[in-house]
Amino acid sequence: MNMNQLRSTVQTHQKALSQQMRRLKIYLRRQIRQLPDNPNIERINKNCYILKSSELLKKHIFSIPQKNKAPRKIKNTRWDVWFHDFKKQYSFIAQYIEATQVEQLESRMTNLIKTGRIENKRFHPDVIANVKKVWT
Repeated sequence: MNMNQLRSTVQTHQKALSQQMRRLKIYLRRQIRQLPDNPNIERINKNCYILKSSELLKKHIFSIPQKNKAPRKIKNTRWDVWFHDFKKQYSFIAQYIEATQVEQLESRMTNLIKTGRIENKRFHPDVIANVKKVWT
């Protein structure tokens, strides 16, 4: 086999591998967008839902103001709307996958599952658990 034939064979394999990776990204995005919504919300439409305050307050620690003392900050809370909207988080992750170069996909997905974050976005632990099922 001469050098031109070898080069041609390598290019053919690279194209095939690149196509397979693109298909993998499409599959991942589709599967992630189809993951289940937060079972603790009642969705009204894609941008609106109802979350019971009892669910919002679960697993949160509050300080009780004491006489002559300033109240301490609330710890371990996630009061932002985005944190409880699993569909928005799945959509964000799908967009992240789309923007990720194929060579970086595995390390970025592993990092997401390990840290529960993409840059400054923190994801609900149930979202990460569901994404992990798709990824592994």
